[in-house]
Amino acid sequence: IGEKIYYSIGTGAKLFATQEGDGSKCYVRNLSTVQLNWNIAEHWSAILYADYSPDLPSLSSHSPIMQRADEMETTTGNPSLRPAQNMDCWLQLRYAANKKFITLKSGYFNIFNPMVDLYHYNSDLSLFVKQPHNGILDDQAYIRMEAGMQDIWNWLNISISGKFKGEHSKGTDYEHYRNNFSCMVSLLGHWHHWVAGANFGILPEWTLSGETYMDSERSQSVFVQYQWKNLYLFLMWHCPFNAMGYKYESFGLSEIRPSHYYNYTKDNGNMVVLGVTWQINFGKEYNKLDKNLQNSGYDDGIVKTR
Repeated sequence: IGEKIYYSIGTGAKLFATQEGDGSKCYVRNLSTVQLNWNIAEHWSAILYADYSPDLPSLSSHSPIMQRADEMETTTGNPSLRPAQNMDCWLQLRYAANKKFITLKSGYFNIFNPMVDLYHYNSDLSLFVKQPHNGILDDQAYIRMEAGMQDIWNWLNISISGKFKGEHSKGTDYEHYRNNFSCMVSLLGHWHHWVAGANFGILPEWTLSGETYMDSERSQSVFVQYQWKNLYLFLMWHCPFNAMGYKYESFGLSEIRPSHYYNYTKDNGNMVVLGVTWQINFGKEYNKLDKNLQNSGYDDGIVKTR
């Protein structure tokens, strides 16, 4: 649209089908995306984005078979569970000049008919039963700001970001509100064939979903990469200052079965990851086809829950 504005529009559908014995279900849901980019003026730009997409239930979430979880709880699926529909809208403004940049992003996210795990007590079994149900809504409004400097001394980039959001979840028998502020710092340096950096989460981001309130993974890593022609060598150190590794905390807000969990992925404590990549290019003009060969290994550790 003119010389400063362009847009993209896409629409389609997702098909989901499942069968259990003689019964079967089939869902078709719309998937649409709209994006508008605007070069407002020198140093200023904006992006407006909207996405409407389905969240389809898994096969196990439809299965009525009951499975024992522990001495107090059992789980079962729900044959009546319906897909959820997500609406994601956000506006981003960015200013960049003289090696400095500021990004401001504000958005709204809504899930219609969210699929949430709810509890009821079965007196015949003397167990709590966890079963997925469709709530009324899960929504959040947020504002995020990131500021930083690029090419300090012609080799260093630094940024700090913060995000404040308010969340609301509602179902037939519950309603919850939560607010959260999160922030992190990132460093990135580049010198000839070398790239090095670090990411440190200062305050973790929390997410409300149905009757579960949980924190996300707190980023804590240091990495370095060396490139020689098509060869890339990569080294990352996770949780350099935390031998316990990544810590996840969650609250169950159910009045029937409240809970509070700490989960530690201890194998990430002081874990070192080594990556080797060799890139092979096909096609002369614009590198029409790139094929990457990556070999990597992962050693499963122990996940301790208490």
